[in-house]
Amino acid sequence: MFALYPWLWLAATVIFAIVEASTAQLVSIWFMAGSVAALVTSLFSPRPLLQLTVFVLVSAITLAFTRPLLAKRLSGKRVATNADRVIGTTACVQVAIDPLEGGRVEVAGQSWAARCSHPLTVGEFCRVDAIEGATLIVSPIKEEVSCQC
Repeated sequence: MFALYPWLWLAATVIFAIVEASTAQLVSIWFMAGSVAALVTSLFSPRPLLQLTVFVLVSAITLAFTRPLLAKRLSGKRVATNADRVIGTTACVQVAIDPLEGGRVEVAGQSWAARCSHPLTVGEFCRVDAIEGATLIVSPIKEEVSCQC
């Protein structure tokens, strides 16, 4: 049985390598490192529990130390669009906004569909908090002056 363990760890290494090569994400590279370490351990020790422990420890350590670094480096950079410019700006309600149906606001001379968790009437100011698709998510601004839309 002792001679069988290196072959099992070699097979595991090959399987993890194939899985890693077939995906565009890092999904099994850490387990491949763990299986290589267990393969080396199996050449010196016949104890399967020790080999499994080495596999788990090396996999966990490589995962813990490399995943955050690689995830940050490989993550796609967010590309700002011109629409992002309106976030944080003040908008004027053109069509009353109902929390269930939404409405329309004017921002920087452009009319946008808008949603708000509070009802807003025509002429009220609101702040643009986010964009979801082609709809602005707004929140009310309490001011005395109404806008001229």
